[in-house]
Amino acid sequence: MQLQTLRSDAWRCRKQQEDQIMNRAYTFACFFASLLFVAPSVLAQPGGGGGFGGRGVQLTEDETKAAWKLEVQTIAASLHVDDQNAIDTITKAYAKARMAMAADQRNLFAQMRGGGGGEGGFAAMRDKFVALRTKHRNALHDSLGDVLNGQQLDEAMRTLGSFSELWDVMIHTVAGFGLKADSQRKALQAVAVFVGQTGAARDMGAIDTARASFKAAMHDAGLDDDQVAEVTRFTQLRRGGRGGGRGRGG
Repeated sequence: MQLQTLRSDAWRCRKQQEDQIMNRAYTFACFFASLLFVAPSVLAQPGGGGGFGGRGVQLTEDETKAAWKLEVQTIAASLHVDDQNAIDTITKAYAKARMAMAADQRNLFAQMRGGGGGEGGFAAMRDKFVALRTKHRNALHDSLGDVLNGQQLDEAMRTLGSFSELWDVMIHTVAGFGLKADSQRKALQAVAVFVGQTGAARDMGAIDTARASFKAAMHDAGLDDDQVAEVTRFTQLRRGGRGGGRGRGG
């Protein structure tokens, strides 16, 4: 127990140091990137009901939970975790964290819509958003620490700790293609790698590189051109002002 506590404290300290070296411009960019990936479903649920989604795609609650299960299975396989009890524990902890984060996000966006952000305007809301993610990431980290070792835990948090609704939608899309087992396994793993790489990206160049690698991995997994276009469209980021977006082909 003492070792686990020390490991958790060390992880949090490292994350704080990483956060401190980000300049204000990057923090600003991160906040809006987070809104891009999670806002559609949050804004679509004024009463707290409905489904989840990202990039303008709505998933039902059942579809979302199925995506979460596939996400955990994909990460567990990459970490060589094959104990079903451990996988079940991770799945439950992840679902709990995602549901709690979604509820807090809805409350936060309700404050924004109602002008209840309080003193400080955008900066205050940004800080609240970052604080929410940190709180739920720490809770998930502590829960997963019961079943994963140090290196496994760090690897798992790069993806599961992203709370990415974009990941949910991409996983749901790939699962809907009806691929053969090996192709689906490779495709789901490529999605997880993309999520981890973009979460660690510090500039648009790194995101572009991740996108290119992801597209190639989708082809390598055996997806046809239409399937690749369908899933990679979720990776497009708008740049510039009106008319500054990119097309599907990327």
